[in-house]
Amino acid sequence: MTTGHLRLCASALAILASGTTIAHAQDSAADTASAAPANGEIIVTAQKRAESVQSVPISIAAFSGASLDKQNVVTVLDLGKVATNFQTVRSSNIGSTRIGIRGVGSLANTLIEPSVAVFVDGVYVPRSRSVLGAFLDIEGVEVLRGPQGTLFGRNASVGALSLRSALPKGEFSGEVSGEVGSFDRYKIAGNVNLPLTENVALRVAGMGQWFKGPWFNKLDGKHYGGSDDVSFRGTLKADLGNVEWILRGDYTRLDGDGVANFDFDPASVSPARLAFIQAAFNGGPDTNLNDRVMNQSMATGLIDENWGVSSTASLDLAGGSTLKLINSYRVWTNDQLDGDIVYFPVSLASRRSLFDSKSQNHELQFISPEKEWLGGKFDMVAGVYYFEEDFALAEELNMGTAFCGVLVPAGPARTACANCYAVNNGVAATDQDVFQNVKSFAAYGQGNLHLAPAGR
Repeated sequence: MTTGHLRLCASALAILASGTTIAHAQDSAADTASAAPANGEIIVTAQKRAESVQSVPISIAAFSGASLDKQNVVTVLDLGKVATNFQTVRSSNIGSTRIGIRGVGSLANTLIEPSVAVFVDGVYVPRSRSVLGAFLDIEGVEVLRGPQGTLFGRNASVGALSLRSALPKGEFSGEVSGEVGSFDRYKIAGNVNLPLTENVALRVAGMGQWFKGPWFNKLDGKHYGGSDDVSFRGTLKADLGNVEWILRGDYTRLDGDGVANFDFDPASVSPARLAFIQAAFNGGPDTNLNDRVMNQSMATGLIDENWGVSSTASLDLAGGSTLKLINSYRVWTNDQLDGDIVYFPVSLASRRSLFDSKSQNHELQFISPEKEWLGGKFDMVAGVYYFEEDFALAEELNMGTAFCGVLVPAGPARTACANCYAVNNGVAATDQDVFQNVKSFAAYGQGNLHLAPAGR
């Protein structure tokens, strides 16, 4: 069920969208690289059981945590470096980041579910933006290409992204690492493994990152694109005879400005029009698409929080089968002041976007022993799945100090615009809120008939 409301200051914001048509995102170049484990095989869980990636009959790209570290893949945004046909497309609003596979993927700032389903430790995450922070203690990543609806119980019409965090071990160990990078970037991360009893172990991981930002704004002399990030995860694992129980909890907070550099493409207009823009708008926006310089009015701020808890209990049945119960609850909130959204060096308009997602997953799986039924010729996976999400999406468009004087013709229209601005200094000149509750239930099953020995 979806509900919402819309409030609009009628005199003003018809030309807000026109600013985005003349701006082109400046992307940093990244060479595509292949990633493979230095030694040993990669184990994946694309078919609900742990098996070698070589024996999985689907299009899949799998990477170990070590190979991702070697390729400097530190967020989901970096996965395109190593995973062929995997893309992330960021808009000026970080909450609207889209994940795509083979060039296809639904927008992330709508009520539509993403067409690339995202899973963390087997739990579906309905809003892909909530996993775009830094990787924390990741053991493996799988990119599944093509429809994956049979075994995942959710819409995955284009593909799926599966992240697996490291599990506790029965030994005392730990590690810590630090990084120093360009543009005043500092990062410290680490984990510790604690055996609590002979059969119970705890693993705690944490990360802190401080980044000044790579973009220099000529208009105010400040750097943008920076963020102060923290992330924690705790995992408890208990082996109780024929029962294995894993309890996880995690928290991530991004606190920065959320800025991406959007420059003006001078080839998009005639030389005369470019000269007019530069004369009329305080020198105009930056026109060099290959530098880290911008020239635009800024109204920024980003707070992104994401936390969740999950429980995975596995019961080994007689005959080698496994019954697994997965339960989870996750909350994601994102509040970003995104502006100036016209990208000009005068205060024209800004936008505040808010996302609020609360979701729960409950899944019961039955997994047969592999290649043991019917004389080693048959195995299967089946399950039932329940999902529910409350999702709220809000957007406010704010008039800048120069909005009425620059964008509205002199006369009654400008007077009406000025009156609208005076009500609340242009804040929330339009205000739209939409709410959605989704509940779904699925039952699935997949059987594999092995007619010939492996390798033939």
